[in-house]
Amino acid sequence: MIQTKTVKHSKFWHIRHWFATGQAYLYLLPAFIVLALFSYGPAAFVFYMSLFKWSFLNQGTQPFIGLGNFDYLFHSATFWHALQTTILYVVISVPLQMVLALFLALCLMSGIRAKAFWRLIIFSPFITPMVATTAIWYWMFDPYHGLFDGILRLLHLHPIDWLGDPH
Repeated sequence: MIQTKTVKHSKFWHIRHWFATGQAYLYLLPAFIVLALFSYGPAAFVFYMSLFKWSFLNQGTQPFIGLGNFDYLFHSATFWHALQTTILYVVISVPLQMVLALFLALCLMSGIRAKAFWRLIIFSPFITPMVATTAIWYWMFDPYHGLFDGILRLLHLHPIDWLGDPH
């Protein structure tokens, strides 16, 4: 017969365990609050608005119509046509994009000629906005012709070398 020792807990072990778990949830609380405010809150408000005959032009009282908006939606030919078009687009475009991306990745990994050129062509749409944004921010922080130092000069303050000063 095998004997094992049982772990003896103090009579307050469950309280310590709850505090340790509660501390983890406390750290997650700001993320849950932001998620509730910017995701669940607007979604709940949109559902609430869908229960009324809501008009942004007439901010008076909106009459309660229950699920009447959904009834109108599901009996609308435009909705069903839009849904059919969306499903058709997804069914065609997603597999096509995946196959094309896999084909391009295989081509770039193989020994094709001018591999660097093709990588440049494929990745330049991703890199160009970052380069343009960096150039604009660099111009805004320029100590001689930049936007921020121009504002400081209008206020009769000395320009600051924003990007060159170590302090």
